[in-house]
Amino acid sequence: MTDPNVAHGIGDTLAWLASRAAHDRWMVGATKDHYLLPIDLINTADHIVASVERRLPWAATVDGPEREAILRFGDVLAAQTPLVDESELSLAEIASISPAWSAIRDAAAECLRDLNFDLEEWEQRNVRSESVALGD
Repeated sequence: MTDPNVAHGIGDTLAWLASRAAHDRWMVGATKDHYLLPIDLINTADHIVASVERRLPWAATVDGPEREAILRFGDVLAAQTPLVDESELSLAEIASISPAWSAIRDAAAECLRDLNFDLEEWEQRNVRSESVALGD
């Protein structure tokens, strides 16, 4: 059985990648002080997938359907990452028109659903609140 604290930590991390609201706020509406970079989100997600895949100590309790969900997400991440072209598109364009980015975001959201992680509640706490600023 997957440790609920580990599953929640993975959910909290992948939510940044799964959240259209976060992308709208900090990619489309990026400022010089508050922004999300696709490469940072991808690298963090890739680390999670690799850790679960290799059963690194912190991820060793991820098991059963949760492990399968993360590995399925990892397949999409691996296939679509090379197609996210940060050199040709702005952050706003990546967030809004990139089919590869959309596929990654959708796969991350599906993974969160499979982990029983409430993305809507996460967005209320971390994105939609006017008092939230990235990095706070």
